[in-house]
Amino acid sequence: NCENCPKLFLQHSKPSAHLRAHVGTRTFTCIYCPKSFLQSSHLSAHLRTHTGEKPYICPICPNSFSQSGSLTRHMRLHTGEKPYTCTIYPASFAQSNNLTEHRKIHIGM
Repeated sequence: NCENCPKLFLQHSKPSAHLRAHVGTRTFTCIYCPKSFLQSSHLSAHLRTHTGEKPYICPICPNSFSQSGSLTRHMRLHTGEKPYTCTIYPASFAQSNNLTEHRKIHIGM
């Protein structure tokens, strides 16, 4: 359990990473540039921007991606999935940023 907030943990290794978020300690530093990260997984994802590694491969077409989220978004092109739905107007979108842009018409922006 975190002493700084109400967060509870099921795994023993997670509190130390969470505590770094409170104190801002970025212990994982890139070997290619000055950027540093709170979590090793964030550093691993960042390193792929330098190495060009694209381990997330589309099973349907030849595209590959450096981030798992990019593959997830890409797969929606193949499946037609549109998980982001407007609560005011019957419209759905494959990407959250498209829903964000759509919402602006409701608030007059």
